[in-house]
Amino acid sequence: FPMPGLSERLALWKGCKPASIAVDDSMDWMQISNAYELSGASIVNIIQYAGIRALSRPDKVIRKEDILDGIRREYRKEEKNM
Repeated sequence: FPMPGLSERLALWKGCKPASIAVDDSMDWMQISNAYELSGASIVNIIQYAGIRALSRPDKVIRKEDILDGIRREYRKEEKNM
């Protein structure tokens, strides 16, 4: 599959979040989509990772640091630098 463009990445970020888990109001999906060129599979992996981290906390909210930690993990797997 070809690498998704900015608009596809934005749609993936917004569309892959589980409905039962909230996202911090300060999350800027456009900034994340623009800053990190990731495959659809990587985005799904990151959202799943962030969701699991959110579920481990009482507030059950995905925070920006959860997403950034997930991006770091994906970059390490692909041997990329942030």
